[in-house]
Amino acid sequence: MKNLLQKSVKDWIKDILIVIIGNFIIAVAAVYLILPMNIVTSGVAGVVVILHHFWEINETLMIILLDVGLFLIGAVFLGTKFAAATILSTIVYPVWIAVLSQFPYTLHIDPILASFYAGILIGAGTGLVFRTGGSTGGVDIPALLINKFARIELATCSLIVGIVVISCGVLAYGVEAALIGMISIFSESVMIDKMLVAGGETTKMVYIISEKWEEISRAIQEEVHRGVTLLNAEGGHSHITRPVVLCAIRQRQYGMLSKLVRKIDPVAFVVVSAATEVTGEGFTFTKGTR
Repeated sequence: MKNLLQKSVKDWIKDILIVIIGNFIIAVAAVYLILPMNIVTSGVAGVVVILHHFWEINETLMIILLDVGLFLIGAVFLGTKFAAATILSTIVYPVWIAVLSQFPYTLHIDPILASFYAGILIGAGTGLVFRTGGSTGGVDIPALLINKFARIELATCSLIVGIVVISCGVLAYGVEAALIGMISIFSESVMIDKMLVAGGETTKMVYIISEKWEEISRAIQEEVHRGVTLLNAEGGHSHITRPVVLCAIRQRQYGMLSKLVRKIDPVAFVVVSAATEVTGEGFTFTKGTR
């Protein structure tokens, strides 16, 4: 989690509210999509769907037992840092499940759409929790345990857990149900990535190699009003050392920068790449505002 000593009361309240909202969104997906439509996915609700096929146990109770049980196992084997990051979700998620279960509502939609939107909702909720530095726990815990004791990369561990869950889903509901469930897993992973960078403006990283680097650098600062960084580089063929002008710009500014560079040096070598997020002085805040 974020450094606890550096968090203000306002930050604490904000993060707690975000975790509560995030878990509410995840619970909505579980109660109104995953459980009633038997969607085989990799989360706790998906595991409960599989277990319910073999044992007629109350699904809400099963989610609570699994969530709390996995948390206790994680706290014992993964330590206090993990427990601190996960305890709020462990409390809030089962509460939301219990509350929403008192307001049943049947959605009459195609299982494929249900799986897709379940993944979107779970990804959105999980992404919100991740943005606070917290964790949703659940079936992430077995992956973390494998990572700790087997020394396997975490991404591979998550894949292993996902494969095991989906395989059990095949045994319970057949191949078609498992394939539908994989739609949820995919949309969830995409949505988590989107949520983690949400709120930032689309930006580009521009690398400019030119003999007129000084003039280009000065023009970008004076006319585009963006800062530049000079990187020392050596040509692989010519072995000539020349600075590379690096500039992070907002997407709407790229047209202006491109025309400016071509005007100064029509043969300048320009490489443009998308930047997921750019923060810091001169971009997201000005000097003196911190």
